[in-house]
Amino acid sequence: MYTEEDKIRAKQGLTRMLIINLIIFLGTLALSVVGMILRYQWLAMGGLALCLCATYCFLSIKTTPWYKYYKFIKDMFEGRSRETVGNFVECSDETRLADGVQVHDFLVKPDDQEENLLYYWDDDKPRMQFKPGDRVKVTSFGRFVRDIALVTEE
Repeated sequence: MYTEEDKIRAKQGLTRMLIINLIIFLGTLALSVVGMILRYQWLAMGGLALCLCATYCFLSIKTTPWYKYYKFIKDMFEGRSRETVGNFVECSDETRLADGVQVHDFLVKPDDQEENLLYYWDDDKPRMQFKPGDRVKVTSFGRFVRDIALVTEE
């Protein structure tokens, strides 16, 4: 389900956001420097305040999600995985955040347990259409679905 292309795309997105953040920082810092050179205290202080606020806001809103997603993709390739075979129960339509990644809840009832197991399906990946009761083999990293396949009875 996850390929090297996903890792490259996540790294490119993170790099792009860091470059934009640097441009915002340097642009607004230049405004403060111009205020210092021209000896306009209001421009120097306002430019510095704008520099800090704009940089922090962009970093928090745009750059951090890309960083968390890149870290998530990296962990998918390097982390340990486990396999579970069971019956598909449901996959929610609602998106939520889990460890900074947008996911859908994905429930599977394993053969050897009474309760359903909750997995997270990455919102960036197209969801497979399973019917309740389909036998699936879930390969997961923690609670995140790394790969999934229908189990055919022979």
